[in-house]
Amino acid sequence: MLYASRTVTGAESPFRCERECDLEARFTCRSVTFLEAEAVCLLSSESRASVPAPALRFHPRALYSQKNCREPRPPGLTTHAGLSTGSTTTPGFTRPPSPAAFCSFERTVGVELRFVPRERLPSRSPVGVVGACHRECLRVGSECRAFLVQYGKFQSCFWLRDAALENKEALIPANDFAYFEKVCYRERPCPKLWAFERVPGHVLQMRATREFPHVPTRVDCEELCLRERCRSAVYLYRPRICRLYSGATRRSHPSSFQRVPDHVDYLENQCVPGGCFCDDPCSPTSL
Repeated sequence: MLYASRTVTGAESPFRCERECDLEARFTCRSVTFLEAEAVCLLSSESRASVPAPALRFHPRALYSQKNCREPRPPGLTTHAGLSTGSTTTPGFTRPPSPAAFCSFERTVGVELRFVPRERLPSRSPVGVVGACHRECLRVGSECRAFLVQYGKFQSCFWLRDAALENKEALIPANDFAYFEKVCYRERPCPKLWAFERVPGHVLQMRATREFPHVPTRVDCEELCLRERCRSAVYLYRPRICRLYSGATRRSHPSSFQRVPDHVDYLENQCVPGGCFCDDPCSPTSL
């Protein structure tokens, strides 16, 4: 798996890797790669279903394992523009009066930010540099608005003085990159390395649990999701609508996860309990 977020050394077997994946607390571990010759585990928040095919690459004496989720029958109604309805609409949106004081990150895989100066961060580890990048970006403070991780045999990290924010056109496809944008909330999200995973231009074709109109920004939609403890959300930019899904994600309902031409973002909450993000419970042998 190309998108490795953490390296575990001294692994004597793939069972050790699976155990490390189950115990990982800084991100939701969904797959592991055991490199027998190096005695190394590569832990990733991604699986085959959520990344492009080139992300899974051949490596001699390597064993890839992932957590699998079965898909329940999706409810919901489909309307115009490929977007679902039938949700409970909450009238109005009130922005909390307190300032945004607690910062985390939003992760977008397979893109990079163009036309922005970048500074490379030194790393002691050739793979699994996300944790070090995260710490350095927070240490730098307001000067670091986002960071990029370039994946490959050796990973590189670059911190950025600017961010895409609501400008979707600033992000360009780049399979070997993941873009981490700093976002600040009014309530503390969770201690994970990133609070949300973002997939631009995608929706869940199913009934939303709740719908909020007049939501000014994508980050406001994420705050609603954190407050309501939803598992995922869809933000529609032009009508400024936030749709929350209490028990569904792109992984638990893969056939409902579809690309649409509208200016929308799919947002997956990493701060809710239950690492599998499935309707079925996780077990230590689920890899």
